[in-house]
This record gives sequence, structure tokens and C-alpha cells, in this order.
Amino acid sequence: MFETYKNLPKTIYVLFFVQIINRLGEFVFPFFTFYLTQKLGMSAAETSLFVMLAPMTFIPGNFLGGYLADALGRKKAYLLTQSTAALMLLPCAFLPTGILNVILILGATFFGSAVRPAISAMIADELPASERHRGFSLSYMGINIGVAIGPLLAGFLFENAMWLFFLGDVLTSFIAVILVFVMVPPKSESYDEKHLLASEKNESGGVIKALLDRPLFLGFIFVGILYSVVYTQINFLLPLTLTGLFAGKGALYFGIMMSVNAVTVVVMTLPMTHLMNGRRPLLGIALTGIIYAVGFGMIPSLRSIIGFCISTFIWTLGEVLVSMYSGVLTANYSPVNLRGSFSAVSSLSWSIGGALGTLMAGKLFGFIGTSTLWYGISALALIGAGLGYALLKAENKQDKSAKV
Repeated sequence: MFETYKNLPKTIYVLFFVQIINRLGEFVFPFFTFYLTQKLGMSAAETSLFVMLAPMTFIPGNFLGGYLADALGRKKAYLLTQSTAALMLLPCAFLPTGILNVILILGATFFGSAVRPAISAMIADELPASERHRGFSLSYMGINIGVAIGPLLAGFLFENAMWLFFLGDVLTSFIAVILVFVMVPPKSESYDEKHLLASEKNESGGVIKALLDRPLFLGFIFVGILYSVVYTQINFLLPLTLTGLFAGKGALYFGIMMSVNAVTVVVMTLPMTHLMNGRRPLLGIALTGIIYAVGFGMIPSLRSIIGFCISTFIWTLGEVLVSMYSGVLTANYSPVNLRGSFSAVSSLSWSIGGALGTLMAGKLFGFIGTSTLWYGISALALIGAGLGYALLKAENKQDKSAKV
């Protein structure tokens, strides 16, 4: 299985380490709900509005990042957006706790979301379609090696040293920026026209026309919105559930679960990549919904941290699949000259779903309770699985027609 990651371009390995460093120090956003409730004393309804605003900033941020990746080049876009995101958080390390910090955190999430299209485009540029699952899989593993350690450290700093909580995020961001500046060439090392799929050829009609010419990609975007409504509950409904069950230990247990999540990714990404090798990306998207339904659907019956860790292990398997194949699908359907913009559109689905999921859960939380909400989330995951399977069948039919 370890052969999976051999003989990749140098840039892919550099981005692997960049992801480790970035996520090791990504302290602030995962603990945003705790910051608003515990440090600022906001209610669940007030918190939901601010937590909703964070993914809402992803929408213009992603489009800015996609435009910059196509207009300036992937490397310049990354350096600009990652540096700006870090600078937005720097004052939070020295300012007193207050609403100004919340505004700066939202600004940092805006520029942080602009980073993603550049990284996705760099990975896609470096690899042909048949090899992309390896590159995106390795990048995702790098993210979670960092996350395996980061939340535990963040949880400690959150309770004991808020200035280091913010400063650690800033420093690791600049280390990643320096690594990309020194090690990543400004253009792809292995870009080759003959490796492109028909759907990757340059488009002259603009982003809208390119999207309308790719209905299967638009269908995948809709499934992504559903899955994001489901997954965003990790940052909103899950902390509230833990706080209600384990008074005084919610933040600690949340940090433990996030570390279980990251360790599961590190341990399971390689075998799952090997297992899914040669299979269609849309199959992985369909399976994600089934796994999410099981992992999140069991939460209402849990009463111990061990049970929550088992649930985390299960839904993380779905996270591995969707994270690996979302990038592959986006790359396979995106024209080279619009790859950054297509990455932004793909990220848009997660931003829209994140905002909708947080808003709906916040509105319904006081009326139907957490158990009913979790069952509804599980049902949405199953709907996404059915739509993903329908897209897979349509893609198979389309390929057969193309061969004829």
C-alpha cells in the first residue's frame, strides 16, 4: 500500500508538509463556538449567527482565491492569501477579549478560504487524472497529521493562554508561507497537454458556460451542499451536545474527538486509497452518505466519551472518501485555464451547506432538541448517498455513449 505515494512530483510532497504545518497550528476556527459561548458569554442562538457568518465568508473568499489562482498563478495566490489571513489574527493575540477579535477572526477565515483554490489547483496541475487520487489523498493525510496534534494543544491554550492560542496560528501560517516560497516553483513541473481529459481543455466562454456544459459536476456540487449541512454540525451541534452531556468537560472532550478524527484519517487514508484504487470518484461520493448516516445517526443514543469516539471513527471514514474524491472530481471536470475558479465553485458548495446547516440547526435547536436534529442530519446524508449513486449511473451511461 505504501507504493501509493511513491514517485509523485516534488511539489506534491512540499504541499504535504505545508498542510501538516498549517493544520498543526490551525487553532482558532475549530474552537470558535467555544470562544463565543465561554469567552464572550453568547447564547446558542447568538452563537449560531456568528458561526454561520464564518462559512458565509468562505463564499467570496473562495471566489477571490479562485480568481487570483487563475489570474496571478497558483503560487502567488497562495502566498498572498495565506499571509493576509495570518496578519488578520495577529492583533487578537494582544487585544482584550471582545467583539473586535470576532471581526478579525471572520476576516482571517475569509482570506484562509481563499488559500484553498490555489492548493487544489497546484495538485491538479501536477498530476494526470489517473494519478490525482494519490495527490489529493496525500494532501489530505498531511492535513490530518497536523490536526491529530493541533486540537489537543489548542484546547490547552484555549483554557490557559489565549494570546498563545492566536499567536501559534499566526506563526505556523508564516512557516508554511516560507516553505512554499522557497520550495514550490511558480509553474507546474509536470504539466503536459496529452494527459488532459476532454473536460480539462481550455475554455474560452467563461466560467458560467463551462459549468453549464458539465451537468454532472453541477450535480456533484448539490450533493456537496447536502454533505456540508451534515458535516458542519461537528462545529456547531456537536459542541452543544457535548456541553449538555458533559458540563465543564465539553471543550476537552471535543478536542479529544477531533484528535480521534485526525488519527483515524492518518491511519485509514492509505488503506482506503488502496481499496478504492481504480474505482470511480462518484462511487466514493455515494458511499460517503451511507457512512455519514451511520456515524451521525448513532449520536443521540451515546452517553460516554468512548461512544462518541466510536462515532467519530465511523463518520471520519466518510470524510476521508469525500475529501479525497471532491478534489479529484473538481480537477477532472475543470478546464486548465479556469481550474482555480472551478475549485472555488466546488468549495462554494461546502460554504453554502455550512451556512445553511448552522442556521437551520440554530433555529431548530430550541424547538425539537438535539436527538431529533441528529436523526434529521442522518436522513440528509442518505439522500446525498442516493443522489451520488444516480450521478454515478449517469456518468457510466455518458461514458458508454461517448465510446459508441
